[in-house]
Amino acid sequence: MFAIRIPQEKEKMKKQVGRKPFGYYPAEAEMVKLIKLKARVRRGGFKPTLSMVTREINAEGLRTRTGKLWSAQGIKNVLSRSAEVDKTKERRRKKTQLESGDFLTLQQVWSALEILTGDDDMIFRLLIGSGLRASELCDLQVRDLGVYGGKSQIDVRRGKGAKARSVFIDPELAIRIRYYLTDKHGHSGQKQWFIRNSRGEKLTYDALYYRVKKIGRQIGIIGLRPHALRHTFATLLYDYQKDLFFVQEQLGHASSDTTKIYAKTLNEAKKQQLQGFADRLYSTAEAGLLPENTSKLKKSTQNQTRALVTNGL
Repeated sequence: MFAIRIPQEKEKMKKQVGRKPFGYYPAEAEMVKLIKLKARVRRGGFKPTLSMVTREINAEGLRTRTGKLWSAQGIKNVLSRSAEVDKTKERRRKKTQLESGDFLTLQQVWSALEILTGDDDMIFRLLIGSGLRASELCDLQVRDLGVYGGKSQIDVRRGKGAKARSVFIDPELAIRIRYYLTDKHGHSGQKQWFIRNSRGEKLTYDALYYRVKKIGRQIGIIGLRPHALRHTFATLLYDYQKDLFFVQEQLGHASSDTTKIYAKTLNEAKKQQLQGFADRLYSTAEAGLLPENTSKLKKSTQNQTRALVTNGL
């Protein structure tokens, strides 16, 4: 599809084994870069059409890998695939800290628990109280629920990376699971799916995703995702005891580096430190101890800081 400017590259590309991402090979990357450059918005807000880009490319003597002239559709396909690759890279880029929309506050959790009922209530409590991945919740069977004989745990038979683990839950959630089992399952088999759809079949990820979004709308959170509830569990659990290793075990992370994101999230201890800082700043400013050259900024700084603290930082 792309012009080969260096003859040796063609043989090199043939030797590559396995499927590589779009734009991986040098010739592809060079051509993609050139097409994106020519299709960019230019000075004055002018954006060239696909036909204009095609004419420029062909006028420079560049051809597709098969030696043919470029077409507008071919240029469009390159730009489209390139945009998909860029989005994938952005999604895979590791976060070093959760953003405010990635998890719920304790107040939002309480609001949800007050209004949810039935299956929605159980799904929310399971995700928020265990940190299970969405796929792990869908795969849960009756036999995986250790909630009898004083036990309070969930057995994940096949987590990420095909790894098994046990997730400990609080006794209250274990009691609610027992009641749910009695109400929904009765004497059904041990290999029956725990959460089922209206037809009694296994709940799919898409169906779970839709339900969680519906839960979000009920509590005033647009675009709530199952993974946000997993983040909430981890954030609140770490905030309680600051035990990063325990959080790692519960979530099933292979590396503590992945779990450290929750240690960097704004928690109660950090809020208290910032509150102390703000209190000191207020008293310093109000005592007139700020330097003279900052007097013009004094009032606006106090108002901005008070607003941040009032809104929970």
